[in-house]
Amino acid sequence: MKTLALLYLAFIVTVVTGWVMNIVDIINYTGPMGGEFVLRVVGIFLAPLGAFMGLFV
Repeated sequence: MKTLALLYLAFIVTVVTGWVMNIVDIINYTGPMGGEFVLRVVGIFLAPLGAFMGLFV
């Protein structure tokens, strides 16, 4: 049971970290308003997309 709780905690920490990284990337973004920028803005409101964009893109 402790292993499952730690795995769940690690998942939540990873998702929150990716979401915050996405917001930081938007604040520091200097490029054109393309598709990636729009996805990052949408990712602020849809946390799973924001976590993915923050971690992997």
